[in-house]
Amino acid sequence: MLKSNPAAPPRFFEAEAEGLQALSQSGTPLAIPTVVVRGDDVPAFLVLQDLGSGTPTRDFDERLGRGLAALHRHQGDAFGFSRDNFCGLTPQPNPWTDRWVEFYATSRLGFQLQRASDAGLLSSSEVAAIDGVIARLDRWLDEPADGPALIHGDLWSGNVHVTRDGQPFRNGFHTYRVDWEPNSITWYVDGVQYQRRTPADLNGKTWVYNHPFFMIMNVAVGGYWPGYPDGSTVMPQTMTVDYVRVSDVGGSSGGSRITGLAGKCLDVAAASTADGTPVQLYDCNGTGAQQWTRPGDGTIRALGKCLDVNAGSVADGAKVQLWTCNGTGAQQWTYSAAHDLVNPQANKCLDVTGNNSANATPVQTWTCTGAANQKWTV
Repeated sequence: MLKSNPAAPPRFFEAEAEGLQALSQSGTPLAIPTVVVRGDDVPAFLVLQDLGSGTPTRDFDERLGRGLAALHRHQGDAFGFSRDNFCGLTPQPNPWTDRWVEFYATSRLGFQLQRASDAGLLSSSEVAAIDGVIARLDRWLDEPADGPALIHGDLWSGNVHVTRDGQPFRNGFHTYRVDWEPNSITWYVDGVQYQRRTPADLNGKTWVYNHPFFMIMNVAVGGYWPGYPDGSTVMPQTMTVDYVRVSDVGGSSGGSRITGLAGKCLDVAAASTADGTPVQLYDCNGTGAQQWTRPGDGTIRALGKCLDVNAGSVADGAKVQLWTCNGTGAQQWTYSAAHDLVNPQANKCLDVTGNNSANATPVQTWTCTGAANQKWTV
């Protein structure tokens, strides 16, 4: 797809290309077109990957919402961006700023106010009145609890596109997971929970899933999504599977390792099952102290007990330990598309203390920063 604008200011499409690259690296499952080629001479242009056009499927809005949620989990260290860009054709400064209210006041409202004033669109009294409001923003606006997050902009039709298969989902490899336990089945896409079903959802009908099943991976052709085959359908269709991993739930056996900083494993100190045993980083060794399961109830388990935030603390630096599973928020974890393990109660990330990759370094919860010592492979 070719984009061109004779009125585009210098570096206009360069800024758009860098923005698309940031979106594509966020881990969102949304379809982000790749940049094929960019021309900076007049007339400037941008050639993007053709994703095709289609009609939205019934679950389009839900998938779009989940994809945007995954995008917004991609966090940074400060508010702003790596370069200035544009809102329409209007320049938009993006200096790195520690506080969101300050960034919004100076780099958004204040910048636009100055432009309007310089263009003679506002009287001096109007400028003074608006400037007074900007100066008091921190009285009315709070800092976002989740910290800096990658966002795209509004969702007008030019910013949302339906691909040829009727989805906002991007092609390529994704991680799909099913957590299956007695009386519940939970589906995940790229680490984000997509759906969960229990007998309570069946309106009195029989739950038939509490016995062994075969796992079948097939390419579905037809149905509500992506639609029934017609003369335009290309055959044969293929599906490429990179790997399949099967883990047992619960107990001291089964499970799989969770790796983090320097490729080391999340480990229960001395393989102790005592409540309060520290959880740490250690060389991967294949022992039960490094075998973790996620049974679909939000917990992460090893040695028959749960990964737990000490005393349910929501403070930075809270100890993370092994504890008898008790169903509290201190033992709830979500795995984001950005590879963060987050305790929702504290809204903080599992963090290797001091960014230290030495054996026996304890883990803790800390404000999510996007740093390497908060990235985990589950």
